[in-house]
Amino acid sequence: MIEDILGKMEDEDVTLDQSFDLYKQGIEQIKAANADLDRIEKAMLVINEDGELEEF
Repeated sequence: MIEDILGKMEDEDVTLDQSFDLYKQGIEQIKAANADLDRIEKAMLVINEDGELEEF
């Protein structure tokens, strides 16, 4: 989870290279979470009786 990555990055024993790798992992997790949210938001749209899309 992103909290675990942040905790590791705050460790003073983590090297700069390790921090950069952790940063990249965090960015990938955030991108995946945003993609999931977008997918869920789109799934929450329904067609009303006028044939228009509206939020569920």
